[in-house]
Amino acid sequence: MLSKGIHAALQTLLIALLLYMSLSPFLPPSSVPDTAPQDVFSSGRAMHHLEQISRQPHPTGSKELQRVREYIIAQLKALGIEPEIQQSKATVNGQALDVYNVIGEIKGTHSTKDVLLSAHYDTVPESNGASDDGSGVVTLLETARLIKSGPPLANNIILLFTDGEEIDLLGAQAFAKQMASLADIGIVINFEARGNGGPSVLFETGTDRNYSLMRDFAKTAPYPIAYSFVFNLYKYMPNSTDMNVFKASGIQGLNFGFTFGLDAYHTDSDTIENIHEGSLQHHGSHAASMAQYLGNADLNAVIEGEKATYFNIAGHRIVVYPQQWDLYLMIGAVILFYWTMYSGVKRGKIQLAQTLKSSYSYLFSAFIVMVMIAALGWVLRIVFAYHKQQFNDPEASIYLGIGMLLLSVALLARKYATLALAGRTSLLNLYFGIAAVHLSLAILTFFIFPGGTYMFLWSVIGMLTGLTIVFRLQNAKPPMIQSILLLCGVPGLLVAIPFVAILFMLLPFTLWFAFFLACLFPLGLLLPYFSLWRNIHGRSVPLFSSAAGLLFLFIGLLRLM
Repeated sequence: MLSKGIHAALQTLLIALLLYMSLSPFLPPSSVPDTAPQDVFSSGRAMHHLEQISRQPHPTGSKELQRVREYIIAQLKALGIEPEIQQSKATVNGQALDVYNVIGEIKGTHSTKDVLLSAHYDTVPESNGASDDGSGVVTLLETARLIKSGPPLANNIILLFTDGEEIDLLGAQAFAKQMASLADIGIVINFEARGNGGPSVLFETGTDRNYSLMRDFAKTAPYPIAYSFVFNLYKYMPNSTDMNVFKASGIQGLNFGFTFGLDAYHTDSDTIENIHEGSLQHHGSHAASMAQYLGNADLNAVIEGEKATYFNIAGHRIVVYPQQWDLYLMIGAVILFYWTMYSGVKRGKIQLAQTLKSSYSYLFSAFIVMVMIAALGWVLRIVFAYHKQQFNDPEASIYLGIGMLLLSVALLARKYATLALAGRTSLLNLYFGIAAVHLSLAILTFFIFPGGTYMFLWSVIGMLTGLTIVFRLQNAKPPMIQSILLLCGVPGLLVAIPFVAILFMLLPFTLWFAFFLACLFPLGLLLPYFSLWRNIHGRSVPLFSSAAGLLFLFIGLLRLM
């Protein structure tokens, strides 16, 4: 029989492994120097272009934008691509503007449809636009060089550098209007940035009939990262990209962007000195792999398919299955829930009245804790608003976020210990109550947020499976029960940890309230771990988490001084 200490050590190792496996996709690949072979995408070569493109802000209509445009044209000609300049006129706030798209074409041998690579080369007036969207522009240039250096592809590759994206997508709209036939475009691959680092995430497809496309992406890209809940979340966000224009025409597509360092977005901090070169390499890995794969694919088949659920799990492995399967999984989860409840009550393992009361008390306390921690973050934001270019320090955000999260863990672990010591709950009662909450959220998201249903489904199936096993055990010691529950919670943790990591990158500091509420998802799955440590030493988790949280906060604050 293993001792409590051995169980605690094994559980700690398991959690550390899960954190590594879940967060590793969020580390961009290493940069590739400009000495790399010609058939490899090189962020080093792309950075040379970026040095020329991101010298100064270049909004639509500016002389600097004309210089950038001439540079793009010259680079295309150097590759043997004869560019087309597509001019259009627009009036914005009473001001007449000339908009110039740059279009290049690499002819295929027997094209089924065109593969369109897209990025905008204009910026907002305040920003040099190294990330938004110089990163996309140089990704296209380096990808074009790579394609031209290899054997011809079957399909035509269209390179579209749009103007006026920052002003109501003017360039993309002009392209759609002047294009002889949008039906010739089989797929669009667009590159964006809403920060200055982090992974290049596939945050949107052109249409939601994306099952076959997602399978192709999962097996083709060397570092794929995509979550169907992000696609659903993006629909509710106020942002827009050139992909909106192509989506409106029913064209399938892949929309990539990196979002870490969000406070640099549309500011004077968006410079070449601040961009993460690994993020540019990640852009390039998507562009090169997908352009070459789709360049030789039958694009009439790629756009077909049904709605998909997809998510990274254990690194860069993507699970893809038809979204309809979530309905069958949910029906199975409901049946398993009632069977688990029946089994637990019959064997005297849970008491529904105590489950209801303790779950309400714990979750309400958790809500209050998260509000308090989010308020602390808001205060920090106000206090340090004028430090480090208005809080533009991604690493400081990481330290502060981890610090406040650890303080949340300390308070929640203390609340659980208080409930347990007062005899108001047991681990099984509270864990079953949280499983009921997850099932309710799975049902709710299935109808209003289908891309995110998988998160709660996989967690509740694991939790209920663990409870069912525990209910059938005779004379099992608490450490064994806690280890079984944690082990069965692994599927939930593998989807919950990336969920909160994505929110951390997507949300500005002022909206961390939502991030901390989302942290309740994985923290609920870790209740068996907290319970084990409470049995070993009642105050171990609160004390350690408080000390570690204060240390991370201190380091984060030092970076802002």
